[in-house]
Order: sequence, then structure tokens, then C-alpha cells
Amino acid sequence: MANFKRMLLVLPLFLSLCAVSASAQPLVTVDCGTTGTSAGYLGLTWSGDEQYVQTGQIGTIKIDKSTFIPPLATLRYFPIGKKNCYTFPGIGQGSKILIRAWFTYGNYDGLSSPPVFGLQFDGNPWADVTTSLNSTLKLAPKMFPSSLVLR
Repeated sequence: MANFKRMLLVLPLFLSLCAVSASAQPLVTVDCGTTGTSAGYLGLTWSGDEQYVQTGQIGTIKIDKSTFIPPLATLRYFPIGKKNCYTFPGIGQGSKILIRAWFTYGNYDGLSSPPVFGLQFDGNPWADVTTSLNSTLKLAPKMFPSSLVLR
């Protein structure tokens, strides 16, 4: 089975964590804004996002961290560029990919101005994300077919 790269396109965004799974492939859980791996939340091992993205900056939430689950305390944000991509290599053709994404603003930039942005997968619109100052947005899990155009 040939390996292809799948991309999660993130328009000016901060992504706190996501889980990516392909049929017959192991679950990949990503804690954005961290490096290395950590175990804990939900009994899963979380990987930092440095191997999946080449752009963006790392931040931490500035509001009471005790009100958020631990992986949401760190984030990656993209102050430059209209398009920023996460790439998940090794997803084989014919696979279905399940993505769950959670977003939190947490006033990481001290501006008290939660952003609104669009999210795409493989260049196809997925969701419009509207964040708020003190809450977490969980997108409904979405299964993406391998028939999407590869970029």
C-alpha cells in the first residue's frame, strides 16, 4: 500500500489538541504546542506537534489553567500566513481518517479577542471555528475518506 501525506489545513488558528486515526493504523494523539510525549489525559500517550507542522508559535493559556484539561493548557498559533498545515505522513491510500479537534483561546495573547477562522482538510472546507474567552470548542469528530485530493 502506497503511503501518502494527509494534511490538516489550519487557517490563522491555534490548535490545542487533536486525535487522528486511520483505519488499520494506530491512533495518533497530538498535544499542540508541546514537544516530546506525555501520558495521562484519557489514559493516552500524547505527542507534541513539532513533527507534524513547520510553522506557528507556541503559547500557553493565560487564564486559570485548573479549569481546562491539561492538554489544553498549551497551544500553537499562527500569526503569519493565510494557510498553515499539519501533515500526517504514513496514512495509506484507501484509509479513512477520523479527526477530533479541540480549540481553546484562553487569552494566550493577552488581547481578550478570541479569533474566528476556517478549518480545512486536504484543501476542502471542514468547519468554521468561533472561539470564546473562557471555554473550549470541540468539533464533532469527522471521518475523511481517502478519495480526497492529495496536495
